[in-house]
Amino acid sequence: MSSTITRKKTNILSKLKELQQMEEQGQVILHCLMPAPYAVTLIRIWPTTYLLDREGQRVASLVHPEGIPLAPTWMPVWGSFARFTLVFSGLDKTVSSFRMQEYCNGEGGAMETHWIERNASDVYQVELD
Repeated sequence: MSSTITRKKTNILSKLKELQQMEEQGQVILHCLMPAPYAVTLIRIWPTTYLLDREGQRVASLVHPEGIPLAPTWMPVWGSFARFTLVFSGLDKTVSSFRMQEYCNGEGGAMETHWIERNASDVYQVELD
């Protein structure tokens, strides 16, 4: 009985180019802390969540939520706070401050932040109301 091992070829050069493009484009990471005032609070994030500049223009889109599901799925939170991370596309170098705004098709309770002053790392700790 003989076995054949097949190895999948990976194009290392194309993977390096992808990583370089991601690094050049950058990402904005928001580590969020949100009050969960009830015995069980249900949370979710709409994919229509953006970072906005001072003129109200959408400057970055939600790329990936971590620790919170995308709508329409709900997640229960037991305790006094929910912690999750939102990854957004990169911001233009001219953006010096921004805020996060969730657009949830007319449902109440949209998440948003106050103005955030930009830093060199584009990683932020924010508290949601």
